[in-house]
Formats: sequence, structure tokens, C-alpha cells
Amino acid sequence: MGWVSQMSLADVEVAWHQKHIDLAFLSNRAEIGPVAIELKVNSTSRAIAQAVLNRYLTPSSWAATWTPPSPKILRGAVAEGVGVLLVADRGVYPLVYPRVGEPHTEALANHLIERRRRVRDLLSYLRYG
Repeated sequence: MGWVSQMSLADVEVAWHQKHIDLAFLSNRAEIGPVAIELKVNSTSRAIAQAVLNRYLTPSSWAATWTPPSPKILRGAVAEGVGVLLVADRGVYPLVYPRVGEPHTEALANHLIERRRRVRDLLSYLRYG
């Protein structure tokens, strides 16, 4: 979707209060800002609930799942302003786009800038552990 490149700032398991944001990155496109993604293999409704909380930190928050969600869950995501991504073998597909708002704090963007980790670093970490 053109939001991120290998050089974009990113991090995984970003601590926030008693929760963790599974994946966060600072988009190459200034109008998008920091993005938070919650990843759940089987519980899209839990991912959406966490993504709703993440909206406090980011203008657009997503839930990603490998299991196609039901129409009821998709309607809930729309109502909450959370995007839903379907992860498949050949890519990631947006099913619902988030409602874009203003973050209430710059904490996530500041974390990504201070951490100075890039998408390519995460890919190397995942590949070589």
C-alpha cells in the first residue's frame, strides 16, 4: 500500500502501559504518521479490541488476522474505526480501512524515533533470530 519501506522506522512488541503493540511503524507518508497493527491468528475480535485502545497512540490502527472474519466482526471494526487486514500466503489485504484520527500523544512516534530500528532490521531478526 506504499506506507512503508525497508528503511522505515519500526518495532515489535512495543510496551504501552500493561499491553504491547504487536507491530508499529512510522510511515514514509507524513499524512499517515505512526501505524499500529495487532496480530492475532484466531481471535480477530480480541485484535480489534486491542486496536481500539491503540487508536489513542496512532491516527490509524489495524487488526491483522489469518482467519477471514465474519461480517459481524467487520461491522464492529467499522463502528470502532479500526482497520482489518487479512494475511494470506501471497500478501496482506485490507478488508476494512480505519477511520483516521489524531493521536492523543506522540509516545508511539517518539518511541520509534528513539529506538531507531528499521523494517529491514526486523526482517533480519525474524530470518536469523
